[in-house]
Amino acid sequence: MSNFKAYIIILHYDKDTSNHIMGERLKKALLEGNITPRDYAHIIDRHLDNAGNPQLYHSIPFFMLKPLTEEEREIVNYNRESIGLKKLNEIVVIKRGKNLIVKHK
Repeated sequence: MSNFKAYIIILHYDKDTSNHIMGERLKKALLEGNITPRDYAHIIDRHLDNAGNPQLYHSIPFFMLKPLTEEEREIVNYNRESIGLKKLNEIVVIKRGKNLIVKHK
């Protein structure tokens, strides 16, 4: 199975909304370079969001448009940098039709 297929399956594994089943394995995969920081953040954030919890990395494009307080932005940027993602002010979200595209400045 390709990495992309595995990513999609894990991303949509909604039984693990608190990341208690796959969380440690995903973190290990991130640290060993077997999953990209973007994919890791997207999986964790989607599961948290589906459970009604705030996202750690603010990685889902739709939510990148949501305004954050300065304190929330600092926390999100710290979390993003801790796994190798760029700060929020270093990316831009572009809307193309129904799609949102994340670009780096």
